[in-house]
Amino acid sequence: MNLLSFVTAPIDSLWEAVAKPFKALFVVGLCYFINRVTSPENPWWHWVAFGMSIAVLVAWARAFKTIVMLVVVFYVGRWIYRNYGDAAKARFDDWVKGTGPASHTALDPRRMPRRYCGWSTTMTPCARPASSSSRLDPSSGHRSTRTIRRRWRQGPTGARS
Repeated sequence: MNLLSFVTAPIDSLWEAVAKPFKALFVVGLCYFINRVTSPENPWWHWVAFGMSIAVLVAWARAFKTIVMLVVVFYVGRWIYRNYGDAAKARFDDWVKGTGPASHTALDPRRMPRRYCGWSTTMTPCARPASSSSRLDPSSGHRSTRTIRRRWRQGPTGARS
């Protein structure tokens, strides 16, 4: 079993579309010769020709499917590159260097939701409190902005970074 068959399958299907008619011609010609030598009064070679023509049509259909998929991938990739190519690459490079406007906004406490329930990987906002006094109540689950920022700086393990 070929582990890279997802890469070689399109090449194989295109190759089969080119080679299959020649293979069919050879097989049908050989069967025609055998039929003429062994039993010329009973022609059966045309059934081989019908079967091989089906194999050729299937090979051409697979090659057509491969070409259509390659064209679709090409045009989708071209559209993505035209819409997001150079600008997205520049934004990513700025983010990697730490100089761009989006370089420090991933977990910025100023951009977090106002009601935030402790440290979480999903950062889901809390439910709205029943009254304004419950916001300061530690048992209500609501944290002050200072607590949120402190926990954000500590990270999920509690160590300062």
